[in-house]
Amino acid sequence: SSFFGCDPLAMMLAGALVGALAIHRAGGLQMQLWHNAGQGGDPEISTVPSLSALTWSTDLHNETFSALILGSFTPPYTNGSWDIACNISGISAFLYLDDHLVCQGGNDPKTWSRYRPEVTVPWPGTPSTTDPQLPYFVRLRVVHAPTLTVPSFAMLYRPTPPPPPPPGPVVPPIYLGCFVDDAGGKRDLPVNAGDEPTTDSPLVCAAKCHQYPYFGVQDGDNCFCGTTPPGSQGKANPSKCSMPCPGNKTVMCGGPNANSGYKQGGPVPPPPPPLTPVPAGVFDDTLQPAQMARLNMSRSLVHGRWNTWAKASVTAPILLPTGLMLRIGLCELSSKSCKEDGQKGDIDSGVVRLGPHALDHSYTQLYFAFNRANVSIETSQLEGGAWNDFVVQVTPVLDSAQGFNASDYAVVVIPVFTDIGVDQASWNLPGTLSVTPPGEGDGCIIAVPEGTGIDTVTVHGATGQSTTPFPFNVVAPQYLAWRFDEGGSPLALSTSSSRDAAAVTAIIAKARAAEYSRYDAYGELAETAEASQAGMMWNVQWSPDIPGTYAPVSRGWGTPWVIFCWDNIFGAYQLSLGSKDLGYSQLAAVVKTKTAEGMVPNFWQPGGISYDRTEPIVASKVLLEMFKKHKDAWIVELLFGDLYDWIEWFFRRRTEPPLDLIVLGSDPGLPTTDTPNMQAARYESGLDNSPMYDGEFFNTTTNHMELYDVGMASMLAMEVKALAELSLSAFNPPRQQTHDHLMSRLATLTTLIGEHLWDNDSGIFVNKFTTNLSFYHRISPTSFYPMQAGIATDAQATEMVTKWLTSPEHFCVSPGGDFKGNTDSCYWGLPSIQASDPAFPPLGYWRGYVWGPQIQLVFWGLAAPEYAHLEVVSQARKALATQTNAMMLNQWRLHRHICENYNPHRNGTDCTGDRFYHWGGLAGFISLLDAGFY
Repeated sequence: SSFFGCDPLAMMLAGALVGALAIHRAGGLQMQLWHNAGQGGDPEISTVPSLSALTWSTDLHNETFSALILGSFTPPYTNGSWDIACNISGISAFLYLDDHLVCQGGNDPKTWSRYRPEVTVPWPGTPSTTDPQLPYFVRLRVVHAPTLTVPSFAMLYRPTPPPPPPPGPVVPPIYLGCFVDDAGGKRDLPVNAGDEPTTDSPLVCAAKCHQYPYFGVQDGDNCFCGTTPPGSQGKANPSKCSMPCPGNKTVMCGGPNANSGYKQGGPVPPPPPPLTPVPAGVFDDTLQPAQMARLNMSRSLVHGRWNTWAKASVTAPILLPTGLMLRIGLCELSSKSCKEDGQKGDIDSGVVRLGPHALDHSYTQLYFAFNRANVSIETSQLEGGAWNDFVVQVTPVLDSAQGFNASDYAVVVIPVFTDIGVDQASWNLPGTLSVTPPGEGDGCIIAVPEGTGIDTVTVHGATGQSTTPFPFNVVAPQYLAWRFDEGGSPLALSTSSSRDAAAVTAIIAKARAAEYSRYDAYGELAETAEASQAGMMWNVQWSPDIPGTYAPVSRGWGTPWVIFCWDNIFGAYQLSLGSKDLGYSQLAAVVKTKTAEGMVPNFWQPGGISYDRTEPIVASKVLLEMFKKHKDAWIVELLFGDLYDWIEWFFRRRTEPPLDLIVLGSDPGLPTTDTPNMQAARYESGLDNSPMYDGEFFNTTTNHMELYDVGMASMLAMEVKALAELSLSAFNPPRQQTHDHLMSRLATLTTLIGEHLWDNDSGIFVNKFTTNLSFYHRISPTSFYPMQAGIATDAQATEMVTKWLTSPEHFCVSPGGDFKGNTDSCYWGLPSIQASDPAFPPLGYWRGYVWGPQIQLVFWGLAAPEYAHLEVVSQARKALATQTNAMMLNQWRLHRHICENYNPHRNGTDCTGDRFYHWGGLAGFISLLDAGFY
């Protein structure tokens, strides 16, 4: 396993035969070049010797092209680490080592401000692995638009200097003036030292930049450092530097794109050695078979497929790799107003009610409301096949009691190419559009992607469905609109060829029936399957920054996206029920965020990474379940080493004497968004404000909570057990040495948890303070987690279930799954803190609300084979599945919501967190597991 993993996004949109990547030409890299921005069609394949001085032929300077440079990379050092930089001109370029962005730049400055490259590899740390260290997977993604600048790229490096000595007292810096910054996307002072929204001042920035002779404060709370004086982009009017510093409001901290520039008042360390070109001999174009399998899979998931790939809208399908987006909205003619599409906030407010979404995009349905109108929007990509025609049907839901007049409304379709907007800033998929003037015939959109190699796309209104000119402005230069007739007949559109409305209705009806027949295979759980799948599929998106498709927790999170650790691993599990490829893509996207320290971070996004902490470890268990169902060894090969490193990281960084059991923590010494503290360690639990962690018991010397954590220790035991099983079942020959080592780890964990975290007086497993070895009696569902790895004895499992899980005073899972005996305040079951805890009555985020991941984790424990012979455990498992499925379906039927968390009260009317957050589907998903559908 490599330090971060393997990153084969590159071929996702390529038309090439991926097998060409298997050719080994030592001393070079493979370049694939397309004469369009979207990597569409068959590429021209050539070899480049290195990335030290990469240029393109002069005949390409005035045309649009995209390129991928792929291969393996062995760093030219034996010890320590090294810094990376890139000289980029005339192109937009992103350089990745494995899945990690290490440098970027070019002629599209709107993109760069959102990204924070990881410029030092490897970061400090020595991951332990039984596997030989593999080279990095190198991927350079390039997009070129016609420009007068010659396109070129150079990758530079230098040994990372030793860390500077701790800073002494800050000497007052010398003010140099107000200077322009970020002209053309380039920083005057290139080192971003981070933001300090509440404390920034010149003295604070001087301390952060103590190893640099110059620094600048900007925009009130930003701090930048450099080795040369500010001013390369010219002086600014002093009025531009007029934002008071939050840490000292008598001093100005620059302004937007303007630095208050300073020189350090005291001595600074000598400058680092110069950057030099990376030597050619460290590159070759060899890829592992598992990487190639991921490339093939990634391409098949998006190439030629219509889906709402961008996070902003659920009524704006996009065809990749063309980049054509169709924003579908409603207009009311009498009020001269429009709503151009349905977005995340509309899901939360009920303006959009999401329905079924096929795994292959062959059918989707949602309701979309505007003023007095409510319409059903259905789509189908015929037979779910790549490049097949795409049809849309919009049908009014008639309600004369509400004064609805269908003929006062029109469907508007706004075509755009997705090189615009926050979501798509890094897509760079330009093209030209030709739209029939409104009022002239059925209406037609002709979309021509820029360059060659990607076919033109045409979109037609239904035959005889005349377009409507608006007597008012729509927020778009080009649009088509069709007005409903008085009877509210459906409106339709289709790609490639014109169809009449009846033909589109027949296509939609066939696709709808096919999708519901798939749900019918789940019998009485058909609606559960529909809701759980919808919770995932309406969140599935694509970005060139992430290899393959991915489903962030919800469309509203991240800038432009974010991968949360355990949240998205559970998403992979749900997706893999019906689509192994979607599940594999999701799981790889999470696990391959692994840092050089060896752990998967709490969150990973372009603007920041939580280098200081991880989150609950559940990926090996999910991978084992996937392998047992789908039998694909390549995905195990791809992720095994990373998961092994993650497990070993826990033993290396999260054990604490005297018991050497697992604790939570937050590490210093790495780039981090949090100074190590108690709250950062709480975030590592995944239970951000659980009453289990009320109080301040964070040791600033060890950077650990002074609390042995039964939940994290038990999940680690489950992971060790799962990966040990995979080490034998997924490899030929088996990895016996790795298996034996993992089983030794499991035996140690089992003994320690069993001997030290069982509280005989309470009859349940409980967290224990490291300082005095006393129990901390705040009981949550994590107390049941030792059952996951079979650690609880039969007697302990029976006592926990009868005394705690099925008790209406504690976790409220009625033995029959019928809610009998439950109070209205603890009705649905399994609150995130037991119902007799003083934190439960007022409720709060992780303080009593019901959460999908805890439901799944407790279910795994109840379903462990070690307890199959215990009737009381089996009964509780079925009861949990029945109650939580009813809870999920209650919200699905009321609002079409899949809740981040659920109100435990019987009369809870809506979600208590995000209203379309995919792990809420786990509440019903376990009933599918319990019924044997996985």
